[in-house]
Amino acid sequence: MSHDRSGIRSSELATILVAVCSALQILGMDFRAPGVSPDVALRQAERYRRMTPTQKLALADDLWRLSWDAVRAGIRLRHPTFDEATVEAHARVAFRRAAD
Repeated sequence: MSHDRSGIRSSELATILVAVCSALQILGMDFRAPGVSPDVALRQAERYRRMTPTQKLALADDLWRLSWDAVRAGIRLRHPTFDEATVEAHARVAFRRAAD
């Protein structure tokens, strides 16, 4: 049984992810990126619908890791003298601010 950093089982996360995606679809929310044509968005949505919950969870995890890596890289570029602990602390602050 695999767990993420918070101690939640992967199967629980997959269930949560599916529920959130379903709720957003029911609400008719459109998260299409600017500049993406409707036909491309429909093909992308269909591909996501065909994915298993495990595949969706893996994709979400990949995107989560990519976003953290990108934020850390940006901090390192702006502050080359920061050690890893300081980079990590600044990344956490950046993500907390993004939630506001």
